[in-house]
Amino acid sequence: MTLETISEDSTISSWLDRIGSAQGERTALATASEGGLENQISFIELCDRTRRISAGLAKLGLRPDDAIAIWLPNNIDWMLTHFAAARLGLRTIPINTWNKEAELTHLLSISSAKALVLDSSFTVANMAATLAEVRRKMGDSFTVRWVIDAAPISDPLNGTIDLASIEACPGEVPKATDVNDAVIAYSTSGTTSLPKLAQHNEKNILDHACAVVRRAGLGPNDVVLCALPPCGAYGYGLIMAALESGARAIQCPVFSVDLAVRLIAEEGVTAMALTEPLMRDLLDHSKANQDSYRSLRIVFSAGATLEPVVSRAEKEFSFSLTNVYGSSEVLALAAFWDWDMDIAERSAAGGRLVNDAMRVRAIGPTGKMLPPGEQGELQFKGPSITAGYLGNSDATNAAFTSDGWFHSQDLGQIDDDAGTSFRYVARMNDALRVKGFLVNPGEVEMMLQTHPAVSVAQVVGVSDGKGEEIAVGFVTLVDRASATGEELRAFCKANMAVFKTPAAIAVMHEFPVTRSANGDKVKKNQLRELAKEIIHNE
Repeated sequence: MTLETISEDSTISSWLDRIGSAQGERTALATASEGGLENQISFIELCDRTRRISAGLAKLGLRPDDAIAIWLPNNIDWMLTHFAAARLGLRTIPINTWNKEAELTHLLSISSAKALVLDSSFTVANMAATLAEVRRKMGDSFTVRWVIDAAPISDPLNGTIDLASIEACPGEVPKATDVNDAVIAYSTSGTTSLPKLAQHNEKNILDHACAVVRRAGLGPNDVVLCALPPCGAYGYGLIMAALESGARAIQCPVFSVDLAVRLIAEEGVTAMALTEPLMRDLLDHSKANQDSYRSLRIVFSAGATLEPVVSRAEKEFSFSLTNVYGSSEVLALAAFWDWDMDIAERSAAGGRLVNDAMRVRAIGPTGKMLPPGEQGELQFKGPSITAGYLGNSDATNAAFTSDGWFHSQDLGQIDDDAGTSFRYVARMNDALRVKGFLVNPGEVEMMLQTHPAVSVAQVVGVSDGKGEEIAVGFVTLVDRASATGEELRAFCKANMAVFKTPAAIAVMHEFPVTRSANGDKVKKNQLRELAKEIIHNE
């Protein structure tokens, strides 16, 4: 299959048929475990099995525009169920396996999902017990009519159906869907409010996958380590690009750095994406040496303080790593820097937009469009942008300008007049104005992380009660290292402008986090509350 086969009228169904025909018996997906690769599936099998499952879902009673929640680990069953749902015109609601009762209740409630697919054998999460409690508490508001278990059912919940039975149930293959149908709705991070569901249609999903392949240079000879699960936009984007390119994608239901190191060596992994903490762990692995990662050529990570990691990857392990940009609303991998740029340039958060039809602009506080180099809110227009929030028209209307640009609520600057590349600075709510100066907390965090005792740093701003903002830092330390807050403040003063130095720095054992499909997210609101206490007590 070539890039030219993605046409204006391509749907997930026609795309699956096309890659199945073009790639045939070549391996499309494989599931990795500590015991090796298992449950491999070819492109033609992926095409055929999704047809059968789709027919079974239709016979079950699901209809176009219904929502189906997928609460599965990162494995072949996830992709089979999602693609089968897409063939039928269903909207997939991805649910992280880390989600607990309250999170599951909220997502099922706002999506009105008619079906839920889980894996009762997945030992990392007690799905059956959690679902039973959710069902009990939701009562009449529980909309799920069909619970589908990807595992063989030995002790089924009331009304549970096994996925194998649905696939084996003969039925008519559904008719083709429309390119503008919403095919997936991703949960937003919910760091300051309850998560919303950002919808994406079939055309944008396929256009985006094609653009990522073209820009990254993925091809049939690549082996892609899909360590991040498709329940997050970052993991999903990489798997879709791998399938579009004809590469072999390796999924990890339970990820560990030990497993990643072994897979890279044994399978000759050429492409992967990891969050900044996981990438740091990969570089710190006890078995890693100069030759460990030589097969890698397309490597993504994401973070505001990525330069130390990018530098180590190149200087110690000889592979090139680049920063990426994306979210639930602006599809992950929407922008990234080229691998041949120097370390400082490709370490910066942001990137060059992968889709030629996408544009970005920076808008100042007065609503004026800013020239390159000046910081304002980043706004996006074109493919890869959410079609809106499911069941939330008020949030959808608020998310777009009157002329159709999406409010990212990210502070940044564009690099060129054409609006094709940009640099992310911080979330609008995270940017600090200290003593009249705009301070990027990421810059301070990066400086703190260059201290030999510091493992990870976070910086937040709080009011001093007199109309001024104060920066407060929080750090975790490297094992067996020691440092006091005052020592770290002195380090900042010696290495950066005084006004950027946090008023206080607290050493923590660990940060409060929210579990996310794209990695743990630090709860900045909780840090701000701790910062208020620190400033009040000083």
